[in-house]
Amino acid sequence: MDLDLDVIRFGQRSTAQVKAAAKHAGIPTLIFVRHGATAFNSGQGAERARGWLDLPLTKEGIAEAKAVAEELAKISIVKIYTSDLRRATAVATAIRKAHPNHPPISLAGPEGKSLNTWNIGEWAGKYLKSILPKMVKYEVEMPNEAPPGGESSNDFRQRTFSFVKEVIEESKRVANRGAIILSTHASVLRAVDGWIKAGMQGLEVDKSVLKNAKHLDTGEALQFTFEKGKWNRKVVIQSKGGGVS
Repeated sequence: MDLDLDVIRFGQRSTAQVKAAAKHAGIPTLIFVRHGATAFNSGQGAERARGWLDLPLTKEGIAEAKAVAEELAKISIVKIYTSDLRRATAVATAIRKAHPNHPPISLAGPEGKSLNTWNIGEWAGKYLKSILPKMVKYEVEMPNEAPPGGESSNDFRQRTFSFVKEVIEESKRVANRGAIILSTHASVLRAVDGWIKAGMQGLEVDKSVLKNAKHLDTGEALQFTFEKGKWNRKVVIQSKGGGVS
């Protein structure tokens, strides 16, 4: 199954791509936005795993949220879904406030946590460099095993993919009105990307995506469109840090 996947660096004003997205009138469109930066997103070895820690945006993250909102204000939006963690809800709120139609915001799923990042339990707050190999091992080799105090990778995928399937169907029903926005986290973006590459069957995820530790920076998004009876996919790399490969 093919997907149309655009990686949009809103913080670097990829206005041409956002204007192009506006041409998708009548085409089911989902845009997954990664939250802005937090204090734990610092680079150069200082980055820490966030997990379900409810971290606020930093000054940089607020600026990224504003940049995302300004760009998305140029396209038609039907609804915004968000994780219930502050770093994601802040971005969703910024998008709603900046958009002329002020689209409604809903927490994702029956408990509001379907777009939450992977719950890594006791690993949250630890330096990413020290625990990343464990995270990858649990994702790739031990998907049914949960980190201490957290959830297994397969449990995370189950709640995420079940919700995304529902939103995909919703996007087809509202295509004539505009796109659906999903404000979420890096692990969700990586999981959905890998799931789509693997054919959207069960909980199978393309392992090359899981092993790509960088994947997307804060202030980036994935755009999916459905056209002519199939999902078409392309990758656009715009992140200064390398982004999706």
